Amino acid sequence: MKAKYIILSVFALVATVACEKEGAHLMSEFQADKTYITIPETDGTVSVKVSATEDWTFDYEVSKDTTVRTADKGKQKKTKLVNQLEEFPWVSISPASGKAGETIITFKDNRKAYFKKVNGADPTEDDDLGSFNRTFKVKVGDKYQNFVVSVGTPASAVVVTAKQLVGEDPDFTPVDGKTYRITGACQRIANTSYGNWYLKDDTSDKTVYIYGTVDATGAYNWSNLGIDVGDKVTVEGPYSLYGTTVELIDASVIKVEKALLSAVNGTTVYVGKEAKAFELVMEQKGTGLGFESKTDWLALDNSYTTNKKGNLVFTVTPAENTTGKPRSGEIWFKSTKTEKNKKGEDETLSSEVLVTIIQQADVVEAGSIKVIRDICATSTSNKNQALFDVVISSEKPATVTLVSGSYMFIEDETGGLTLYNSADKYSVGQKISGRIFGQGYAYNNVAQATAFNASLGKAAAAPSDPTKLPKGTEITLKKLLDEWDTWAFRLVTIKGLTVTKDGGIDATYPVNKDAEGVILEDPLTGKPAFDSKGKEVLDNGDIEGELSDGTNTIAVKINSESFLLKMEEGKAYDVTCVPTLNKGTKTLGLWSKDHVKEVKAE
Repeated sequence: MKAKYIILSVFALVATVACEKEGAHLMSEFQADKTYITIPETDGTVSVKVSATEDWTFDYEVSKDTTVRTADKGKQKKTKLVNQLEEFPWVSISPASGKAGETIITFKDNRKAYFKKVNGADPTEDDDLGSFNRTFKVKVGDKYQNFVVSVGTPASAVVVTAKQLVGEDPDFTPVDGKTYRITGACQRIANTSYGNWYLKDDTSDKTVYIYGTVDATGAYNWSNLGIDVGDKVTVEGPYSLYGTTVELIDASVIKVEKALLSAVNGTTVYVGKEAKAFELVMEQKGTGLGFESKTDWLALDNSYTTNKKGNLVFTVTPAENTTGKPRSGEIWFKSTKTEKNKKGEDETLSSEVLVTIIQQADVVEAGSIKVIRDICATSTSNKNQALFDVVISSEKPATVTLVSGSYMFIEDETGGLTLYNSADKYSVGQKISGRIFGQGYAYNNVAQATAFNASLGKAAAAPSDPTKLPKGTEITLKKLLDEWDTWAFRLVTIKGLTVTKDGGIDATYPVNKDAEGVILEDPLTGKPAFDSKGKEVLDNGDIEGELSDGTNTIAVKINSESFLLKMEEGKAYDVTCVPTLNKGTKTLGLWSKDHVKEVKAE
């Protein structure tokens, strides 16, 4: 998962160790007076004092991740070995290696030499050297320390077109890691958690994938950016060619111009398998209008009507879906208007909207949460997920019991189900019934749904009365473990739990405030950092342990980063949780500190 906050855009090279979420925290073998390096435009150098207990080097080969990404952040793993200093020579690091002891390392702006290498000539005063940002790793023994290096300012982002970025301009070659600015229409939104969407302009039929969109603070804050399909958006971010996909990574939004045309009911419409006509409603702010079906099984009437709100109503008739699986098609709309620009000249503005129609196939009439979970369990591949399409009875609806970040949990009397990173969002307490469809797979032997869509069914509003929200079903550990398939992934409450190990559950972990209570965050990860004197801030807490209620024992693990766990030996606790598997081990999954309550003595 990506960190919540970042510095501009960070391209992390994958070394021979796992991704370091706390990469800026210094190791005992290697100390530095700064790890975030912003090279000024004036003198072009930054000096960093380091102290090491053993040999270290920046000059080594690492695995560069060239994984092909899918729209939902799925991956097809591909890597190649590169020398990080040779791969990204827009900065020079001297010395690139050193021995135990103190050393002054100089980070120097090397963009002019890099420009000559790429273009075959020295840059002139009119040439834009661009801005770059990347994480370099220093290898210390068998450990690694991150240095985030930035050079150039956002104002120096090169303005480009889609034609240039996708490789259709023979006179332009985009540079990996260089920041570019581009303006185009939002053609399709793939993910609203990170802000993944496709940008298209008039210079090419191909799109640029905006892989992550951030606000001025560097946060993924899609709901406040106000971007809809059809809007004209200006963004800037570093370029990457990921497999065959042209991307700008974690792009910053510069400007949003609202579209002349918008789909009132959204740009994705779900319909049944039958050849049954339906309506598309479009709000038009321009004058000229164009529309057509891009798919042979979608018949679009040549005329339209106007409703009471002045919106345009189009009739679409799909052919019956006899393929046995869901299929998708597209309807295209375009609106234009002509107005005077600042120079007094006529300028034609236009907006295009693609509405995607997803037609379902056969449906399992007698559905339940257990049926969905069993279907998801038939696949173990994120790239080839199992599809489900079921009907849940309105007399026995499913209930949303817990929402935490990218996770949602839903259950009925047949069992519980984990929803992970689903674009279809629900609130705790909602009752869901009718036709439900989506997809999922088994991740580490845990069946989960990555899409759970009730647009053809019913999702009743969550109760406003907090006393009517779902409560965990009270059971014992013995009952849980004896009837695991019944109670796993459901919200349950187990009372009178005590810690089985001496000393309770209590460890030391970083927290995000200093001694004066000032909140501190690592600007790269948004996670706990250091106080003003460079000392790591600590507090008590743990993330896992073992508990007993007298009927049995079980592991407990925190699945949320929002709190730590402190359970004292000799005290009893009532715990509300979602039992799940952690690497094959049955465990109580904790998602909120409010779910752990000490039992007070009478």
